Order: sequence, then structure tokens, then C-alpha cells
Amino acid sequence: MPFTWKIRSFGVDEAGLGVAGEGFGGGCVAQRIMLAAHLLGLGSCPVTFFWAENAERVTAIVGYPHPWQVRTVIALGYPARTPTGLPAIPTGRHPLNALWTFWRRSSPRAAPFG
Repeated sequence: MPFTWKIRSFGVDEAGLGVAGEGFGGGCVAQRIMLAAHLLGLGSCPVTFFWAENAERVTAIVGYPHPWQVRTVIALGYPARTPTGLPAIPTGRHPLNALWTFWRRSSPRAAPFG
């Protein structure tokens, strides 16, 4: 059964209209929830609803009245066990010299490619 929180963002005025920066407050709350979930051994996955019509549809599905609006949902659950055997996707790191090159100009007028 889903559990929901109604969190009013710091960027909403008295009329319930969004103002600049409202997503920042909601993002901070989502981050804290996901960090707390991790400490409890839970995995998380945030889902953010953009554009306005998507947020309005989700808000209607959940049944929140105006001025509440769903912008972010966080899926929480216990992560699956790590499978045994070799991973299908290679892991590890490439050496730094394979990813980055350093070019030093020999004179102030030297062209970088030429």
C-alpha cells in the first residue's frame, strides 16, 4: 500500500501558486528522505513530473485538492540481492591516461590543433 506525504514547498505563496525556486525545496526534501531510507537499508528511486499537465494528472490520480500538487514521487523498497557470477556489464575503471590528455602550449602563438 503506498504511503504519501504532503510536503508544502517553501516556494509556494499564500494563493498556492508556484514561484521561482519551489523545485529546490522539494528536491532538498526528496534528498533527505532518500538518505534516511538508505540508512534504514532501503533503496530509492525519485520520479519527477514535468510538464505541468503531467503533474496535474498525477495530482488528480492521487486525489489531492488545490493547492497541493504532486511534483516528485519516491519509490522505496529493499534492494534485490546481488546476483552471483560475472556481471553482464563490465565494471572497473579505465586508467586516467585513457580518459584525459594534457596539452601544453609550447609558445603563446601555437595552435592547439595543427
